[in-house]
Amino acid sequence: MVRRLIGVGRAAASATRTGGHWAIARQRSAGACVGAAFAASGVAACLWKEERELTGWTAQCEAAPTRDLRNQFRYFISDAVDKAAASVVKISCVRDDNWHAYESSGSGFVFEQDGSILTNAHVVQGARQVTITLRDGTQLPGAVENLDSLSDVAIVRAQAGKKQLPVATLGRSTDLRVGEWIVAMGSPGGNLMDTVTVGIVSALLRPSAELGMSARRMTYIQTDAAINQGNSGGPIINIDGQV
Repeated sequence: MVRRLIGVGRAAASATRTGGHWAIARQRSAGACVGAAFAASGVAACLWKEERELTGWTAQCEAAPTRDLRNQFRYFISDAVDKAAASVVKISCVRDDNWHAYESSGSGFVFEQDGSILTNAHVVQGARQVTITLRDGTQLPGAVENLDSLSDVAIVRAQAGKKQLPVATLGRSTDLRVGEWIVAMGSPGGNLMDTVTVGIVSALLRPSAELGMSARRMTYIQTDAAINQGNSGGPIINIDGQV
């Protein structure tokens, strides 16, 4: 009688993939166990359990990963988002045109508890009024402190008084690898706060000239995660929740 349990774990050393087919490595022992393992994206899912009655005794071999292990892989993106979400903000701006005032919005993230927020320069450039909306809906007045149009980076200070704002954890871009999972966070469309999209690092050190921006003389991290209007200034995080 054969019963199978499905779990998730590291690829078993007893199983290999050859010629596009999954090879089953048979292990013969007193328990007469047959193990089969298959690997996908560095994660193995194991199917194995066999019971046999042999001359009056029963041999049983079982590998049954816990539910916690399954959930660990199921929610690894959710866990990363939970670590950074509170630091992500919506930035609303009012600008004056020749005849009227108009509004626009973007995203950003808090990197200092005093309310310092990093965003894109084009999100706030030329704005006469800046409003910061926190994840809990709190709105705070903001002021542009520093802006560099060449690198398209700006620092905005949210006037939070004595309120300590949630701060994002910064990682190191030098630790990134092509193919690594990443998450883009922000407020696309201006109204869709807490939007999350997922992708991978498609390329590192992509020259600006290859993107049609030769004047900037910079390099960029390329990703296939969906980034829409309103996402500008929002963070891209790794699976540890670091920006």
